[in-house]
Amino acid sequence: MVSDLHLGTRLQRDVLLSPAALEALLVALDGVDRLVLLGDVVELLEGRPLPALEVAEPVLRAVGARLGGREVIVVPGNHDADLVRPWLRTHGVPRAVDAEVPVDATPLLELLGSWLEPARMRVHYPGVWLSDRVWATHGHYLDRHLLPESAFGLARGLLGRAPRDDAAPVDYEWP
Repeated sequence: MVSDLHLGTRLQRDVLLSPAALEALLVALDGVDRLVLLGDVVELLEGRPLPALEVAEPVLRAVGARLGGREVIVVPGNHDADLVRPWLRTHGVPRAVDAEVPVDATPLLELLGSWLEPARMRVHYPGVWLSDRVWATHGHYLDRHLLPESAFGLARGLLGRAPRDDAAPVDYEWP
């Protein structure tokens, strides 16, 4: 499982731009059955999607080539939510905590999938069950319970409180 790559950041601090770091990741992939990309793969929150995608493409192509026909599960986070956000606006935020999103749900998602080929991509949102007892999601879904009433200028208001019994994924989406 890999999280928070933030490929294409404005400040160009992407760890995987270093050939040594990318090679270390690729070598680590040799022994895995599947790779879970757990949010913020591409830095789309800064409003510079084209430069970010240009940085992400060679990295994701290398990852896909190394994985071959193995599986990649993508779970978008808050910095790459635009991979699924247009689809969510059209179809609604699913009530399931592990809803499968079509790999062609958005042009950005489809592009990401093409770069990861020949690996087989699945997309889940807001999280994915990895086994009967392991559910994985990007950390922004916990913000409502971990951040104070006012954090980053956004009201959260549930600091330290457990989720309501009737809470649904839509209750956790950022505006």
